[in-house]
Amino acid sequence: MGSLEFHNGTLVAGGAQGNYGNIYTINITTGAATLVGSTGINTTITGLTYGMGVSQGLGTPIGGVYSGSGITDDGNGITYSFDPAAAGVGVHAITYTYTNTNGCTNAASDNIEVFALPTVTYTAPADLCIDSGVQTGLGGGIATGGVYSGPGVTDDGNGTTYSFDPATAGVGVHTLTYTFTDGNVCTNAASDSIEVFALPTVNYTAPADLCIDAGVQAGLGGGTATGGVYSGAGVTDDGNGMTYAFDPAAAGVGVHTITYTFTNANGCADAASDDVEVFTLPTVTYMAPADLCIDAGVQTGLGGGTATGGVYSGTGVTDDGNGTTYSFDPATAGVGVHTLTYTFTDGNVCTNAASDDIEVLNADNTVSQVVDVLTANQAGATYQWYECPNTLLSSETGQSFTATALGDYKVVITNSSCVVESSCVSVTTLGLNTFDVASKFSMYPNPSNGQVKIKSTMGGDFEIVNLLGQTVKAFEVKANVETTVFIGELSEGLYLVKATNRSNIASKKLIIKK
Repeated sequence: MGSLEFHNGTLVAGGAQGNYGNIYTINITTGAATLVGSTGINTTITGLTYGMGVSQGLGTPIGGVYSGSGITDDGNGITYSFDPAAAGVGVHAITYTYTNTNGCTNAASDNIEVFALPTVTYTAPADLCIDSGVQTGLGGGIATGGVYSGPGVTDDGNGTTYSFDPATAGVGVHTLTYTFTDGNVCTNAASDSIEVFALPTVNYTAPADLCIDAGVQAGLGGGTATGGVYSGAGVTDDGNGMTYAFDPAAAGVGVHTITYTFTNANGCADAASDDVEVFTLPTVTYMAPADLCIDAGVQTGLGGGTATGGVYSGTGVTDDGNGTTYSFDPATAGVGVHTLTYTFTDGNVCTNAASDDIEVLNADNTVSQVVDVLTANQAGATYQWYECPNTLLSSETGQSFTATALGDYKVVITNSSCVVESSCVSVTTLGLNTFDVASKFSMYPNPSNGQVKIKSTMGGDFEIVNLLGQTVKAFEVKANVETTVFIGELSEGLYLVKATNRSNIASKKLIIKK
């Protein structure tokens, strides 16, 4: 039939091949083959062939036995198993040995190489909180060119980086893996654990709504777990992990969110918030009644306060309880300035007040006398002097009056709404200044029966007054001009001629005798 020559497992001629470790020639005849080996051993086998296989037999003819490092023959003449781990890294020869029915044995071998796994290391990122957000651009795996996997992991596809989403992974310990395949298509992986921490449970209840003038609220709490920090408009944390102060004036009118933030031992923080409303004060106005005299009596049905529904208070005040009116008793209040107040509380229980002053007056109607100078003891009022009983001295409106003629005088005093009248005061002696003024006023003839001539250095209004204090004649005299006054219509008797201007009064007695 022919022959096949092999050299160390390589077919030199003929077409069959194998790794046999020797140089030999197979002479093939019908029904048999003769092996001529380099060792000079002649073995006759029938149709022997061999190829490499793992867990299956590729050795022929069927019925042989497989052997070698890591080899376990299955005993069925057909298959075997190969354990690369048992064989170890390196090149290993696997041999297939066959014995024919003639008791002739031959073997065929082939090599297999067991590659070492690539060295792969990986370090996971630090443990983190579930709300930390997606962590991008992470690495930690070597050699370069692998793939990251695990809960919450998204590999970036660049063989270098990945992202990790703790929220997707969820609370707990998670294993992240870095897998690398080398040029021999050998794959190895390294894993590390990362823990995703839950956020702490935090609760907070804000204080009750309050008015802007409520003042600083100290020692407030309402946040759990203990050890957090309070924040918000108008909030000052006390630094003890438990309490805080709230100043509604600093916060201002409106709804404000107060937050309690707590960080646990894992560095995970959560917060709880609640709202508090700061109410504005109601708008309140009030106008007191006009100043009045102490003897004016009780003033009833007074008002002047808005908004409706408040309460009036103050010295001499009696609130009517209807939210609208009150009475005021000046006698109870007494002389002086008094502050009356209107206080109103709105639906938010916020209170505001408005005040105004009222003065209770009591004009003094007494007069002090020094010779011919009369002075009203009430200061700061308006005055009108009279010659008693009721002769108006029109130009005498000062607090003091200097009489230029003997007689009785009084003053009417107006102090705001109080009008009082003094008793009549007698002037029995005239001062030297009065006589000096009077000397500038001359009149003749005196006595007279029909007319008198008057000349004055001061000019002004003149009048003739009878003994009853009644003005019986009035006229005007110009300064330094002699004026004739006809008095024929007057009865006999004693009269007083008086001259006045804005600053002086002068008088002389006139006797009419017919």
